[in-house]
Amino acid sequence: MLNRITPFASKSIATIVLGLAGGLLSLTAAASPLKVAVIGAPPLASWNTDVQQKLLGTGKFTGVDVFDAHSGTPSLATMETYGAVLVYSDAGFANSFALGNNLADYVDAGGGVVVAVFADASVALGGRYVSGGYLGINPSGQTQGTELTLGTIHDPSSPIMAGVTSLDGGSSTWRSTGSVRAGSVVVADWLNGAPLVVTTPIGGHQTVALNFYPPSSAVRSDFWNTSTQGGLLMANALDFSAGQRSDVPEPASLALFGLGVLGLAVSRRKRASQPA
Repeated sequence: MLNRITPFASKSIATIVLGLAGGLLSLTAAASPLKVAVIGAPPLASWNTDVQQKLLGTGKFTGVDVFDAHSGTPSLATMETYGAVLVYSDAGFANSFALGNNLADYVDAGGGVVVAVFADASVALGGRYVSGGYLGINPSGQTQGTELTLGTIHDPSSPIMAGVTSLDGGSSTWRSTGSVRAGSVVVADWLNGAPLVVTTPIGGHQTVALNFYPPSSAVRSDFWNTSTQGGLLMANALDFSAGQRSDVPEPASLALFGLGVLGLAVSRRKRASQPA
């Protein structure tokens, strides 16, 4: 007698396959939305709010919280409630070394970090985030006064550049004059060849350095032009850094792996039912 799969058994297998696939895909959907934080030290609170609004406007995040890093330093425990954080300065950090140490610990624990001007420029982070090689642009001085736009995209396939076709830094285009740290990768440049987006592999993760000032022309006319895609670039960088944990498979990968295993099992069962 042939070892046939009965209609009932076929339906049962199909039900199991579809049920597990749905569960895996539900897991993917549940894990996809990201909550992030802006850790900023600007002179005006409204500038942090502007960055928050630009990130929320991309629709990528379930929430965007703001921390005033000029008056205090978020703890590692606080950071760990977020998938990624964006760090920038101007008025100066309350404690740049404590913040840098906490950020390094956060990356080591799997968190995503994006650092922007002036934290990677003239009002720099300190602590282990800088001394341990987590920051892709060596913080030193700053320059401004020449309006720049998006230049060469060296890695068009990078998720950080997805959908980003324009960036105008505004009439000041505030940026770091620091060099790119050895081992880091320049994803995109300003039009004059200065680095704009830099990624750094560190302990199985990827951090991001952005060479522009996050507040937009909505709060001051010489900041990046809101008719261009600075908000999307920051959001993509946060999303990318949050997902760059090599020791944990992405939910989508888990779903595909599960479906593949189930499909292989069904295929083998069908082959076994055929006559020799």
